[in-house]
Amino acid sequence: AGIGKSRLLAELLQRLAQQGFATVSVVARSYASQAPYSLVADIVRALQNLAGGPEALLAQADGGDAPPEEHHAAALADLLGGEPGEAWRALTPNQRREHLASTFVRLVRSGVRGAPAVLLVEDVFLADQSSVRLLEALPRRIQEQPLLILMSYRPDFTHRWAESPWFVEHRVGPLAPGDLSSLADELLGGDASLGETRAALIERAGGNPLFLEQMVMTLVDAGSLLGSPGAYRRASTEVPLRVPASIQTIIGARVDRLPEGAKASLEAAAIVGEPIDTAMVAAVCGIPRADAERHLRHAMSGGLIAAADAASGLSFRHGLVQESVLAGLTRMRRRQLHQAAFEAYRSASADPAHSHAHAAVLAHHAFHGEQWQPAAEYALRAMARSIERSENKDALRVFELGLDAARRVETESAMLPCELALRVEALGAQMALGEFDAIVSNLQRAESITLTLGDTRRQAAVSLQLAVTLWACGSYQQGLSVATQAGKAAEAAGSRSLHMAAMQARMMLLHGQGRYLEATEAALGVAREFEVELQARRLFPGWAVMASTNLHAFIADIMTLRGDLKAAQAACDAGYAELDEQDHPFSRVLLDFSQGELLLAQKRPAEAAKLLNAALELCRVHEVSNMYPAILAHLGGALALAGRPAEALGLLEPAVAKKLSRAGGRYNEYYFPYFLGIALQAAGRTDEALEAARQACDAAASFQQRGHEARALLLLATVEQRIGRERESQQHLGEAQALAKACGMEHFMDQAEALHHHA
Repeated sequence: AGIGKSRLLAELLQRLAQQGFATVSVVARSYASQAPYSLVADIVRALQNLAGGPEALLAQADGGDAPPEEHHAAALADLLGGEPGEAWRALTPNQRREHLASTFVRLVRSGVRGAPAVLLVEDVFLADQSSVRLLEALPRRIQEQPLLILMSYRPDFTHRWAESPWFVEHRVGPLAPGDLSSLADELLGGDASLGETRAALIERAGGNPLFLEQMVMTLVDAGSLLGSPGAYRRASTEVPLRVPASIQTIIGARVDRLPEGAKASLEAAAIVGEPIDTAMVAAVCGIPRADAERHLRHAMSGGLIAAADAASGLSFRHGLVQESVLAGLTRMRRRQLHQAAFEAYRSASADPAHSHAHAAVLAHHAFHGEQWQPAAEYALRAMARSIERSENKDALRVFELGLDAARRVETESAMLPCELALRVEALGAQMALGEFDAIVSNLQRAESITLTLGDTRRQAAVSLQLAVTLWACGSYQQGLSVATQAGKAAEAAGSRSLHMAAMQARMMLLHGQGRYLEATEAALGVAREFEVELQARRLFPGWAVMASTNLHAFIADIMTLRGDLKAAQAACDAGYAELDEQDHPFSRVLLDFSQGELLLAQKRPAEAAKLLNAALELCRVHEVSNMYPAILAHLGGALALAGRPAEALGLLEPAVAKKLSRAGGRYNEYYFPYFLGIALQAAGRTDEALEAARQACDAAASFQQRGHEARALLLLATVEQRIGRERESQQHLGEAQALAKACGMEHFMDQAEALHHHA
């Protein structure tokens, strides 16, 4: 901080403007980092200012790969906190994400069309992750546009640009002694009386130009230096020379010298953040806007804030100024300002859709204003908005803030419902990220709350989530018991959606145990009894996947394992048809997983590898952590069966070493040794393949996954046959066939045996 990044970029931007570049600049704000697309929204606002308003920008936008006009307008409204309309809200999270991305690209194209342009993003390390991802993808989508993107960040910022051919990084370090000496000459001048002062300032600055500038201004304000910039002289010996110990001390002293009203407005601006909105500052301070404008002009005169340009408005002279102002606030003063900011934003966001868009900012101010119940309520809204966009990590960051607020609500009757709502909402994000330990802890606390409240409907919902978690952990028998209880409670509460979910959980648990005939009946029962609910194609609270897609994916997997490949493909086709109408990242990944297994059963490993590789990329982009291990394991198997064992082992061996399977739930621990065995066998490393096959058998048996155990035993028998251990091979083949028959897998076993024999 203070090393000169902003100054360097400002001068570069000025020179580029003189050369004919159109310039757009924004600054990422730390308080908005939990609000998805907040930085992108700021860039869009800056583009509108460049174009002369939103109408002009829309008029300039070319067709390109833009979405339909109504979605383009709705995406723009959603970004800027307006009313996007019912059609927009009916879209799935992935559809909204894609339209937001396409709209952003379209607006950037229109902003730079006809002339070279530069987009400056300062302090990108403070930006929300969804905006960072869009910025990462932007150059690939507008390669033909004459656009220079400049970004500043701290050294510990992690980005994905390093390998891109168009990326160049410049590190800005402290000024060298000679450069700092030249800067001191420019600031101070060469008067003979400045010798000791100049040496003390250079030593204390430590190569930081901002620190040097601010110390000089402080000495001028204190009367220690007389004259004008570049021509100062030391004051009489009666005036002591005091060089402050820190830059915060310097800035704090200059803030304290402001008139009382100007200081109060500067404090309000620090609470609200950049860009400094004069109307919001006036609302927070409870004064007329004209007074706020006059106060901020005082702060400008004091060198604490600056007017970047007509479009961008006011901003702090440096990020350290805002930090120092905030650090100087007493707890009571900070609380009062946040309370006032909360009320000001809530008044400005009276429309429900608008308040939903700004929920993260409202939660932030309510929390720091110690208004605990509103903070929890707006955190819940912010979480829901993030999960809708598949921004699960953002959702969990807000969850922690909301939980902290809920725990501080004074009365238990108000506190418990707030905490329960937050915990139930968080489950969808935790499940998508594979945070199973957190899910169990979350559910245990949620169950305790429902018992205290005597809320049977919510008790059913919590029991349902526990059943799904037990499935992910491989505790199938316990999960079946809990799912049965959840179903009964849902029926008693009159909740059809919860009853349907309980039946789906039962289907999943039966599938895990290899009870495929019973799982088939359970799946068909769900499809028959809950046709209307399934057609809604929506995410239920706490779910990470759409209910209809979940059903199609499991039916496809069950039928693949039973050997009815035609029925399996029909289920996949039905699922993809629904996703074409209403897409959702997690749901698509789950269906791709089932289709990938089916392609392997159809002896189409090359196609399976292509599909699973695309699914793996979806997992990375959309942070679908719990599906990542299972898909990577299947991708390794597909590559091996497609005649690419070296690539397969390059994926599988590091994953096994890192125990990656544990990140996706213990239900899939068998996949890695199973597919590693296939890859090792294909590579001719039969002794190692034999050991991997044994490990796959042990993993499946330990969780009583009879269907998986049958497949692992068949692999073991195949490897043993290859190395001449005929007696052991026949024994394990018999065990595999017995298990397969008990699971309803007779036809599949015939196909699997031929498949592995071919491998």
